[in-house]
Amino acid sequence: MGKIGGRRNVGNVLGQMPFAHEGRILVENYKKILEQSTKKLPKRIDISLGMDELFLLWNNQTEIIGFIKELSTFVGEKNRTAYYLINKDVLYHAVINPLPLMHQMASVVLDLKPMGTKAEVNILKASNLELLGRKFEIKIEDILR
Repeated sequence: MGKIGGRRNVGNVLGQMPFAHEGRILVENYKKILEQSTKKLPKRIDISLGMDELFLLWNNQTEIIGFIKELSTFVGEKNRTAYYLINKDVLYHAVINPLPLMHQMASVVLDLKPMGTKAEVNILKASNLELLGRKFEIKIEDILR
């Protein structure tokens, strides 16, 4: 298990990503660190936090669309499962709303609403049509175990 980046040097840090204003460069930096760590972690789960803040930094839609296009190069990678945790309320202040593009490349889209010590989960997109539109509650403490 390891992590890339983060604000704190806690855990098994595989590398630090230097910040770049261009999405293409951010993804290139990420790929370099992944290449170095693939031997240690041939299969990986990527949990991305703070991407919503990146979308606020870019002043034009070309940067946002370009970044999402770069992210889509990971789609179909067998040894990688990615979770992008995005605060959609923050995105109302972005130049364009990137969620429709993110939804296109995602195989599953969940909407989580905090409710005290629980969260309501609404399945917005799923390849299994029986799951589509289902809602359920989960205890946050169960997720953190």
